[in-house]
Amino acid sequence: MDGSTTTNRSLKLDDWPSPAQGDLARLDVPANDILSIDQSSALTKPAFADAKIAIVHDWCPSFRGGERVLSELCRVLDGRDVFTLFDFLPADIKQTYFNGVTFHPSPANAFPLVERYYRSLFFACPFLIEQFDVTQYDAVISSSAAFSRGVLTR
Repeated sequence: MDGSTTTNRSLKLDDWPSPAQGDLARLDVPANDILSIDQSSALTKPAFADAKIAIVHDWCPSFRGGERVLSELCRVLDGRDVFTLFDFLPADIKQTYFNGVTFHPSPANAFPLVERYYRSLFFACPFLIEQFDVTQYDAVISSSAAFSRGVLTR
């Protein structure tokens, strides 16, 4: 310490910028000097709105943590194609959280009673994930804890 005393100043709510002011309000320079936006040419939709986007997700056995993240990705990306090894989600969940999303499960999803033993098929999952054809998409997002990051994009 240099021996000088500092005074603690308590901040009042008025000291903080409003959400409308954003990060530019925290700067000492007026926003107009940093960024000028021509209102007539401002973007009205995200840059990826016209892109073909595929989301590859390991499996959808039930609507829990990973599937909630998947639903948010689908919502943010305005409903896209989801490629998954196993899809056991009920129709009401899909209608509520995945409206407009097309699911593409692997051929193993059609095995009889696969919901009971899909975990026993994990040895085949790296091969199954490589069978998805996502080469026609502009972007491929892997939502993975295991196998989906092995999808072949070329």
